[in-house]
Amino acid sequence: MTPAGGWLLVALVLALLCTGLGLLAEAAARTRVPGPLLPGLGLALLIVLAGLTTISGSTTALATPLCVAAALAGFAVRRPWRDARVRAAWPWAAVTALAAYAILAAPSVLSGQASVAGYIKLDDSAIWLGLIHHVMDHGRDISMVPPSTFQLDLRDWLAQGYPVGALTPVGVTARATGQDVANAYQPVIAVYGAILALGLYAAAREVVRPRGLAAACALVGVQASLLLGYAQWGAIKELAAAALIPALAGLAVRGGTRCLLLAGLVAGALLDCFGIGGIVWAGSGLAAAATAALVRREAPVPRLALGLAGSAAVLVLSAVPALAVIGRNADQTANGAPTAADDLGKLHRPLELLQGAGLWPDGDFRDPVNPHWFFVLLAVLCLAAAAGGVTVAVRRRAWTLPALVGTVVAGGIPALAVGAPWIDAKVLAITSPMLLVAAAALVATGLRARRWAAFATAGAGILVAGCVWSSWLVARDVFVAPRDSLKELRALGRLLDGRGPTLVLNYEGYATRYFLGPGQDEGATDLRVNTVPDLQGRAFPDFTTVELDAVDPRAVYGYKAIVRRRTPVGSRPPSGYRPLYAGRYFEAWIRDPKVARPLRHVGLGTPLAPAAGLPCSQVRRYARSPGVHTLAAVPRANPIVVGLDTGSVPAAWRTATGIRPVADGTAGRIVTLPRAGRWRVWVGGMTLGRLTVRVDGHPVGSYRHQLDASVGWLRFGARRLPAGPHAITLSYARGLLPGRGGDADQFPLGPLAMTDEAPRPIVRVPASAPQRLCDGRSYDWLETLP
Repeated sequence: MTPAGGWLLVALVLALLCTGLGLLAEAAARTRVPGPLLPGLGLALLIVLAGLTTISGSTTALATPLCVAAALAGFAVRRPWRDARVRAAWPWAAVTALAAYAILAAPSVLSGQASVAGYIKLDDSAIWLGLIHHVMDHGRDISMVPPSTFQLDLRDWLAQGYPVGALTPVGVTARATGQDVANAYQPVIAVYGAILALGLYAAAREVVRPRGLAAACALVGVQASLLLGYAQWGAIKELAAAALIPALAGLAVRGGTRCLLLAGLVAGALLDCFGIGGIVWAGSGLAAAATAALVRREAPVPRLALGLAGSAAVLVLSAVPALAVIGRNADQTANGAPTAADDLGKLHRPLELLQGAGLWPDGDFRDPVNPHWFFVLLAVLCLAAAAGGVTVAVRRRAWTLPALVGTVVAGGIPALAVGAPWIDAKVLAITSPMLLVAAAALVATGLRARRWAAFATAGAGILVAGCVWSSWLVARDVFVAPRDSLKELRALGRLLDGRGPTLVLNYEGYATRYFLGPGQDEGATDLRVNTVPDLQGRAFPDFTTVELDAVDPRAVYGYKAIVRRRTPVGSRPPSGYRPLYAGRYFEAWIRDPKVARPLRHVGLGTPLAPAAGLPCSQVRRYARSPGVHTLAAVPRANPIVVGLDTGSVPAAWRTATGIRPVADGTAGRIVTLPRAGRWRVWVGGMTLGRLTVRVDGHPVGSYRHQLDASVGWLRFGARRLPAGPHAITLSYARGLLPGRGGDADQFPLGPLAMTDEAPRPIVRVPASAPQRLCDGRSYDWLETLP
């Protein structure tokens, strides 16, 4: 789970796997494929091999060794280091791939978390991690998974025929490198972007001869606003499809039966990624091949028909993983209706068609833009330039770029005509880089033509400025999952394996849908097999945090383990549970079978003051209840909870609904401690920038880009302090990227809390001596035990 293990090791191994498999496919077809297309071809073969071996649980163990062995065979057969063609072409291709990878990796890495992007904006990535983990171990069989939130996810997606072609390379690469799939997920998306850039480079290179200009065109294309937004949303299918389509178009127009067979392989991989929906691009790509062959008249019609028939046969064989579940996928209610005009999915509104033109700079592509006319003008200019780029390519008989644009446009039109808004958004995202690279190709050719140099220079300035602006906005507004928090969940998952069922009190998709999945987890407010009722027997609102005192105690004892985020105001679990794990972010409690269940569990206090005194009359009444032998209670001092003084914070932090740090600044509050001791500081909320807390000028910890799906508490350090007043200071620094986005103001901070770190042992007294609990102290809860 280290950043280097994901962003360096995973990326390097996946790049080598794709290149080696591309060489093997090239050798098997006994043809030559342009070097920049080899990784895209290899990715297709990787998807097909991994898909075939994970259809059944009996062959999943073969997936990783088969792909690794095949890639090594490709290098051994082709020996690219001895090929003069490769040695001449690789420097600029490598620069293009590395630069594209850096562009897609930068938002996550610069956040300081270097983790999965799209956190709290979209929970799909958590679901995909669970699917990857299960598919790599058991294929599509979910019969062995016990009832849990994890099982419900598998039932709603995997059992319904959801295509996993874009996900299996994550699993193969994670297994090959020994990394957790959560650590491999976002780097794989960035590698998909690098493969896309190589495919765009190959298309631009036919039109723009200088390699440097072709590389620049490719890097412009890979920064298409909508696709880049999807990448920083944690979307993986769209990036996989975008990476495959340039290889499909390039092979389709290359000519010859052998290249058509390889095009069929890539087309089949597209179906493995998108299910039957991938046929729109697969079919349009093969149609582009037929059109190009007829226009160039390089082969007689019967030979062309034979080549296309062979390509279709390879497509069917490659798409077996998708075709094997096509019946279940046809009515996949979990994904919504693909043609429902009102089904927005995770969108806020239907996207505008012009957002697929290439440049539509916005931090979150789901939001409206202002001024609208400016964005429309920018998109129209991109479309006009793309049409010009395709025209220039046709005149120069450089067929890859027209085939590339034709494939996405011809495939996208029927999808846009009948698809739901969330389907339209995917189509526009995949289309956008192809149109943008065509626009960049027109500008690049104009720079080399003296009569058009001035116009081309202006166009280049617009493209570069638009790309920089768009990429900056996306990076500025990205939300990245907290790495250390995920590492704790991973450790908890291993610790709880086989000890379930586990009740998760906070809504945290990465816990319930992946990390704790093997532990029979169930989210109290997430997807759940059993309703977790409150004290009145009602279900809690979805995707919220539940406090133990609010849960029916009988329901709590139905779980062997309890997991929740650390909190200063939460009650200790019932006496039948003992501590198992306590980290910076989460804690776990395990049920002790030797401790009898209480006859009654009475929570005391309020949400922010969880402890209260015990009236003697109440204690005596419980002690006289039938069957009571022992009384148990937890003495506890309430935390000191104070709000931030709005008069002492910067003006930029003050809003109508709370204190929200949207600018650098410092806020303070004087807190008076009633006694000396070791006191810990807590701050409610979460932060995008770096939040540092000091007590009397001494730092007690800091967080940067620390988000929480359940909006709980940030736990800072503890210091030994004397009784009396102490100055608590909060300093906030947004930094350069990310954390400066407009969405930063949705994260309020406060209140402050300070807790005494003194131990809280359970006090047990005989029912015959209830007066021992009438000592004036406050207690967390009271239990009557048999």
